[in-house]
Amino acid sequence: MGGMMRRFNLVGIGVLLVAMCLPAIPARAASGFASPQFQAQWQQGEGITPNFWGPLSLAKDGQQEPYKEAQGGNRLVQYFDKGRMELTNGTVTNGLLATEIVKGQIQVGDATFQSSIPPAIPVAGDPDNPGPTYASLAGKGKGLFDAAPQQTGNYAQAVLSPSGDISVSNAGPSDPATFAAYDGPTKHNVPKTFADYRAKAGLQTIGYGISEPFTTTVKVGGQQKQVMVQVFERRVLTYTASNDPAFRVEMGNIGQHYYQWRYGTAPLQTAPTQPIPPIQPTQPPPSSAIQLSGTGQTATKPIALPAGVYVLTLTHNGRRNFIVNVFDSKGSSDLLVNEVGGFSGKKWLVGDATYTFDIQADGAWSIAFTPIGTQGSPSFSGSSFDVSGTFTPPSGPTAFAFTHTGKRNFIVELNCNGGTSTDLIQNEIGQVSGSRIVRFPSDATRCFWSVEADGSWTIKPL
Repeated sequence: MGGMMRRFNLVGIGVLLVAMCLPAIPARAASGFASPQFQAQWQQGEGITPNFWGPLSLAKDGQQEPYKEAQGGNRLVQYFDKGRMELTNGTVTNGLLATEIVKGQIQVGDATFQSSIPPAIPVAGDPDNPGPTYASLAGKGKGLFDAAPQQTGNYAQAVLSPSGDISVSNAGPSDPATFAAYDGPTKHNVPKTFADYRAKAGLQTIGYGISEPFTTTVKVGGQQKQVMVQVFERRVLTYTASNDPAFRVEMGNIGQHYYQWRYGTAPLQTAPTQPIPPIQPTQPPPSSAIQLSGTGQTATKPIALPAGVYVLTLTHNGRRNFIVNVFDSKGSSDLLVNEVGGFSGKKWLVGDATYTFDIQADGAWSIAFTPIGTQGSPSFSGSSFDVSGTFTPPSGPTAFAFTHTGKRNFIVELNCNGGTSTDLIQNEIGQVSGSRIVRFPSDATRCFWSVEADGSWTIKPL
């Protein structure tokens, strides 16, 4: 299998999502999906659970927004209650809206931002709540966003006042508030109720935690309720113990909040809506239904992957070894992960084959499969283990700059032609800051990077 298997989130959900945040900004309903690709993603999400994105009747019409790397300097976007879809050079992505709104940075390019003050919009509850707001989180509450040590087995104790003052709760431990995951890339603890929810909704939907969880009191439907809140890269999650079980964990209306922050109630310059046939009930692609999860040592049943390259998202919430070996039907094997403690990272596999996974773990683990995406540039950055989207390779030998801030292995592989061609570009230990010539196969039409690291890293053409 060699390079074909060398180098990773989760789909399926059973919890009904009901927002406990602001109502929609008065505006006309969307006249339709702005792109067939948006419709396909909306259908897939709503197939997982109703209100995954929010109804089209509460969405905004498609519009053009500036984005430096987009062809022509603009890209098509469409806002839904729960998030934003973006079409950049043919690829659909979802914005890091929660990150942008808390940091007060509107992203208008891969590394280009416009500053804006975080808004006084309540993070949860009725619209007339005094807070906490995104502004108070970014102000007095900013300590919740500082990197935190791993505390798996401990529990959330931070309390946030409407104005953003942080204190410590006198309440004892509870199962929902017990830390069950640690997001290494962002260095934040995730309580069990949110970790379980994210495992069902998908890491690509929720993102990594960017704050520690906190408890606050907000008014919901005119009644004061105590809720636990945590800000993630893409969404905000809330937990209300007094709600019915199906409604205890909810996704906030971050798409609606972000839109109000960025545009207020001003009229939009809308983009033409492309003709789209009526929505028909659809089943998610076979790959979106493939998810493995368990606790402790496990030999899985055979998993048949359709043709194509797949990104595997692997997570582990334990404290000891996390070792994942994969076997194909011919008996060949490859080591995907050999780490200690909590883990969240991505590897890749070539489909059109049947695989069995042998997992050694001491905690809860999961593996989810998604078809590899595309990206317009060979630039790539991140932390931990990751796999890029496919890109058109440059012609001829090209100089690339590489950086790594970690203390352990920094391994970069270039994979082309559907993963059948793999070249080791970096194999270093510790910090890296330098450049190398990268030779792309002359017959390559699409390539992608796979990275193993323990710190932040970048790959950029010079």
